[in-house]
Amino acid sequence: MLVADCLSRAQLPDESDIPELANVIHIISQAACFSQENYECYLRVFENDENYWKIAEFVKNGWPSFHKLNQFCQNFYKFKSELHFENGLLFRACRLVIPSKLQKSISNQVHESHLGVEKTLARARKLYYWPDMSVHIKELVHSCEVCEKFRRNNQKEPLIDDETPEYPFHMAGMDIFDYRGNNFLSIFDAYSNFLIVSRLKGKSVANVIEELKKTFDNYGYPSKLKCDNNPLNSFSFRNFANECNTLLQFSSPRYPQSNGLAEKGVAIAKNILKRCSKATDYQYRILEYNATPVASLGLAPCELFFGRMCKTKMPIKKSELLRNHIEEEKIIKRFGHKKAKQKAYYNMHSKTLRPLNIGDKVQFRKNANEWEYGIIKQKVNERSYIIKDYFNNFFRRNRRLINKTQNGNNIYYDNETVNMYDNETVNMYDNEIVNLSENGTVNLRENEPEETEKSNEETVNISEEPVVEETENFDLNQTDNVNIEENIDPLSNSTFVNLSNIDTSVDYETPGSFSSEEEVEPTVSRSGRTLRPPKRYGWD
Repeated sequence: MLVADCLSRAQLPDESDIPELANVIHIISQAACFSQENYECYLRVFENDENYWKIAEFVKNGWPSFHKLNQFCQNFYKFKSELHFENGLLFRACRLVIPSKLQKSISNQVHESHLGVEKTLARARKLYYWPDMSVHIKELVHSCEVCEKFRRNNQKEPLIDDETPEYPFHMAGMDIFDYRGNNFLSIFDAYSNFLIVSRLKGKSVANVIEELKKTFDNYGYPSKLKCDNNPLNSFSFRNFANECNTLLQFSSPRYPQSNGLAEKGVAIAKNILKRCSKATDYQYRILEYNATPVASLGLAPCELFFGRMCKTKMPIKKSELLRNHIEEEKIIKRFGHKKAKQKAYYNMHSKTLRPLNIGDKVQFRKNANEWEYGIIKQKVNERSYIIKDYFNNFFRRNRRLINKTQNGNNIYYDNETVNMYDNETVNMYDNEIVNLSENGTVNLRENEPEETEKSNEETVNISEEPVVEETENFDLNQTDNVNIEENIDPLSNSTFVNLSNIDTSVDYETPGSFSSEEEVEPTVSRSGRTLRPPKRYGWD
């Protein structure tokens, strides 16, 4: 009687493959859903690629030692146990290995939806593999013109502190804003948070200077004034500032965050104006704000500005109206503590961006929804640059609104540098006009509307708000409400109506009319009530 040796290592005579393993390989090979044409293309490219064909030979016949391989094959040696080759397809686990000539087309297909870098990489890593795939896809996404056109702004940079004010009107922020059709001028003191709001006759530089003279004659002249460019960055306003011995500091266009002091004053003024029932009530409410203590300081803005409280309609103790001794050192320390706390919170999610050099090809925010290609021509300060576009227009933008790009090669830029010593003036979009002045600074040219002499009968009172009566009826049967596509011929001033979208088989009824032949039957609701149709149909 013979007993089988359970520990025998004799090979079985059947040399067929294990069925489970064959099924697994079959599943891997079938995971790549190719059309017949693409499958033949993959085989043809794969066979002609020597490097990848060597990998396939190593997978079928066995791998040599690591030191005998070239650098390309060493990249696959690390995960050789995951490689499979069947039916001319090379896989790493369930990911198809792409030869060199097909990598660009596969990358474009993966990025066809124009997702971000992380999404595109996650999609590619799920399906494909080739050495340095992450680097190739990152370069593709960063150089994609469609993605650059709709990309977001850069991440905010760490906060740069302004100098701490030491006395009232040491530094003030000024801005012009509109509310209910009226123009206002806001001045906000950095030392005391004292707010001054006055109504303007217009937005021209002459009107602003006229109102500033009245304000400064009443409250004093500031040492430093932070403001926007248009229309304050003009020749006449600079002369006015020089006469007042006031230093001007302008913010970058399209970046109001750089003039946060003025924006804070505008926000407070608008909140007060919203709650005014009459147009003449805002001045007293501004006074009430200036007499209210600031939470972080415990003193009212008028106390810090005048050295005493201001008397309002409310009863007040006589001693409060006398000049009080304010310890300036404690106030400055409180300012410093408050600014340090704000800076710490702001810098938690900030990132320092790489500086740009003159001559770099960049993409910048031309307006709120559009990116434009340009070239760096001058560095104004640490985070502000002058950019020249294709039409030889110059724009000033903050670093957060500028991205270095590899595209824009089809745009021609001359090699000449900006001559800062001539009086050349270049037109810009959105009334942003760069003036290349004699002192080497970039200013915005004065863009004042032409003032014409008008009689007293012709002047318009802009302070009065237009009143619309509630009983006023609006006619909805106008042609503006008809949904007909109107095209404008670019070669002529005439217009024509496109009737191709109108179905002539349907009897279109005019608004406000109905067909007398059609009878509308009354409907019955769920509760059993009979709902009668209205007498008229359409627009009233």
